[in-house]
Amino acid sequence: MGGDPGDGGTPGDGGDPGDGGTPGDGGDPGDGGTPGDGGDPGVGGVVGSGGSATGGADCSDGPLEISTPDCVLEPLPSTGDYHQDCVDNINQFRALCQCLPPLDRWLEGEACADEMAEYDYGTGVYHDGFSSGICEPSGSGQCECPGWNSVESITQGSNWDEPQGEQGHYEAMSSTRYAMVACGIYEGPDGEVWAVQNYSR
Repeated sequence: MGGDPGDGGTPGDGGDPGDGGTPGDGGDPGDGGTPGDGGDPGVGGVVGSGGSATGGADCSDGPLEISTPDCVLEPLPSTGDYHQDCVDNINQFRALCQCLPPLDRWLEGEACADEMAEYDYGTGVYHDGFSSGICEPSGSGQCECPGWNSVESITQGSNWDEPQGEQGHYEAMSSTRYAMVACGIYEGPDGEVWAVQNYSR
């Protein structure tokens, strides 16, 4: 999911703050990293741009500890359903770049995810709806694509290739702590597209 530039990681529901690293077990909100297991929500950043390299992992020995380098894949064909395309895109990178099992599509969380995307568009602040707890179920971590120029630019690219240990989007997409993801989207009358991905255990 790539295209328009971003500048950070994902908000968590706790954990000692870092620069996009792994979560702690509590503490004050951080400015990056993936969600922890306690404390107040941290506020990360947003997804960045993708690349042009191709990749794919050797999965003969099972899941990899980190992604294979420069693993940027050809986009999957669209199903015509953004919510499904979003989940498929995440699972494509999990499987082919790091040999990880797929996340389930979290249908029960999609209405809230859509609501958060619209809310953040309205306030112009990414992760605002998640941090404010405007709806449930919201999950325990979120990535966001704010102010992109089209739906296709989000689903037909990748942010998997962000520097590992620095960007929270890769950390969330590759996490083994999550079991499912709900994608939400809102396109404003000005054509600006805001999308969120809410992760849950």
